Amino acid sequence: MHLNKGYSLIEVLIAMFILSMGLLGIASLHAVSLQDSTTAYKRSQAVLISEELTELLRNNPALLHYARTNNIRSNEDFRSYDGDGNILAGSCDSDEGCSPEQLAQEELVKWKKSLSRLGRKYAVGAQTHYIATVELIYLPSIEQFRLEVQWLSRKWKAANSRKLASSSYEFYVSID
Repeated sequence: MHLNKGYSLIEVLIAMFILSMGLLGIASLHAVSLQDSTTAYKRSQAVLISEELTELLRNNPALLHYARTNNIRSNEDFRSYDGDGNILAGSCDSDEGCSPEQLAQEELVKWKKSLSRLGRKYAVGAQTHYIATVELIYLPSIEQFRLEVQWLSRKWKAANSRKLASSSYEFYVSID
């Protein structure tokens, strides 16, 4: 009787196949983990930038007046303002400085730019979406602002198709 002291080619191939499937699973899990950690970072940055908007409102009475008479949405253009709720064209870079209304405009434009640094835009069909959008609405009945931050991210679905998913966070702010 002859004893075999090794592995056959079939046994080695099966072991390599099982090992490679395990390594592919680990690599896939690692890629999803990296994507989720990036998404979490961008969400936390969007919330911080939204809190920056509330601080801007606290420190600039003209901006607070504008926010109480107009909803602020990060996907809007902030280009004109006067005492009736219209933002004026102008620049705070001149030697004379700028009016409180022009400063409010400049702060909104810079705030919007800081929100857009979170990443690229997603194109879905003919529409373009930002990764994060912020909406600030004044609720006079309770004398508070409703601040909603909404995120778009790509989620893996069945059959490796990627689809945009939306999530949001809403909180209320009282500014005197």
